[in-house]
Amino acid sequence: MSDSLESGAAKRTLHPEFVKNMVRTFDDPDEHGVHMLFNEWWPHAPDDTIERYLEGFRETPGAKTFLEERYFSEPIELETLAAMPEGSLGRGYHAFLTDNGLEKNLATNYEMLHDYMAKSGQLDRMPDDMKFAIIRGWQRGRAIENLQFEKWEAMLEEPLAELRPRYGIAPEGF
Repeated sequence: MSDSLESGAAKRTLHPEFVKNMVRTFDDPDEHGVHMLFNEWWPHAPDDTIERYLEGFRETPGAKTFLEERYFSEPIELETLAAMPEGSLGRGYHAFLTDNGLEKNLATNYEMLHDYMAKSGQLDRMPDDMKFAIIRGWQRGRAIENLQFEKWEAMLEEPLAELRPRYGIAPEGF
């Protein structure tokens, strides 16, 4: 990004390479998902924006402990999820994946993707804490408890109706 003055205030403009990738995402989100855009933004982000983003991220409850542990779960097989008890988190996750045609994404090795992006230089300016969190698929819900730093793999057999209230979600879901 670059800064220019407009009416006494700094105006930010998007880097042309980032804009090109943003259009790719709009044109074919299955091929170039929004998660890629987030990672491609870092080389062009202004330092003050990175710092503000990182400050907010580090203040998220549970972030410090989770990031220090550097936890990666083992891959989960689709068949394992299908065999989970009816009404469980695992079975619900299986239904979400299959109902939305996301099975191919389950096999994505995000650690390998991250390594590739790091070696290519795409993540050079992304703060280390953020790099790790993105691998875990950071999602921040505004109306519910923070779901970001949980080890969901350990809860796959638990009933959704019992898990949801722990995070401020109605037992029957949204």
